[in-house]
Amino acid sequence: HLLALVIEAVSGKSYEEYLRRRILEALGMKDSGIDSNERIIANRAEGYEKAPGGWVRMRPINPDNLIGAGNLYSTVEDLALWNMALEDDRLLPREWREKMFTVHWPEPHEEHAYTVNYFSRPRESGEELRYTGFSGGSSGFNTDAFRFPSAGLLVVLFDNSTQYNHWRIAPAIHDIVIGSGGETVLPRPLASDALAETVAEKGVAAAVEQFEQIRSNPDGDYAIGAPERELNALGYSALRLKDYILAIDVFKLNVALFPDSWNGHDSLGEAYLAAGETGLGEQAYARSRNIRDREGIIMDFVARGKVAAAAAEIERAREGSPGTPFLTPGRVGPLFENKLMAGDHTGALEVCKVW
Repeated sequence: HLLALVIEAVSGKSYEEYLRRRILEALGMKDSGIDSNERIIANRAEGYEKAPGGWVRMRPINPDNLIGAGNLYSTVEDLALWNMALEDDRLLPREWREKMFTVHWPEPHEEHAYTVNYFSRPRESGEELRYTGFSGGSSGFNTDAFRFPSAGLLVVLFDNSTQYNHWRIAPAIHDIVIGSGGETVLPRPLASDALAETVAEKGVAAAVEQFEQIRSNPDGDYAIGAPERELNALGYSALRLKDYILAIDVFKLNVALFPDSWNGHDSLGEAYLAAGETGLGEQAYARSRNIRDREGIIMDFVARGKVAAAAAEIERAREGSPGTPFLTPGRVGPLFENKLMAGDHTGALEVCKVW
């Protein structure tokens, strides 16, 4: 958002006008632009989110509030044009493009603060598949573009839903295109979707039993994924539809599977209150606060570099609840970043060990 405002201040033009003249028109990207509440865009896709038992339309958000940070629309063909422009001098001279594709991390922080980063995925052969990429998304949409430099290949994935399998799909497409000869394995359905359907049809106890069966066979029909987060999102989908009974049941399943997740109890409390069950809501909130207090103890150990003590506290907290997420990114991430930026690499590494 700030970069977009810088463009407007320096150029004297609106972000939309500058983008259109300097990039979109120059590259022939005729089906890309700035979204708005008033503009009618032909063939524009609707956004959807997964709900227990099916799909629902996602509530739109105001694109006028997302200047520079989420108010673009495009097509896979237009992003292919964009990618080709990264290979020649139409947008940037070679010197700048080379700088853009050079990873500068992390010293000094004040130089090259915004560059394309390289990622890698391990292969079954033991090799690493390197790629660069950028992602985007808004309410009901997820998009990704993956550039595989070794193959001269771009894979663009647009998804008008809240599902997110792109990081599994793109490498498989890469293998198909280059003819690797191996078997292509498509992403499996998420366990959380199946569990939510079971909750709606048969109740919480049946879904708990189903999860145990899925977890005992990780190579089975369903991908385990991140069930605590995914079930939480499905519960909120039901809550937005005012299906309070289903929302409560999905959240009850989540806390049954992950009893030490403060967020699960917090969400359950919110659903109870929405349904008018004030007493049950307050009980769920109290359990959430107790877990957060315990996580605060762990965070204090981490902040003071007491790695062994933090690890021991996590083990005690996880007894009888394997796989429960502790030290969520929103809490531990800033601690890691502060230590890294301060040059305390040892402390940052200790945070990672506990995390």
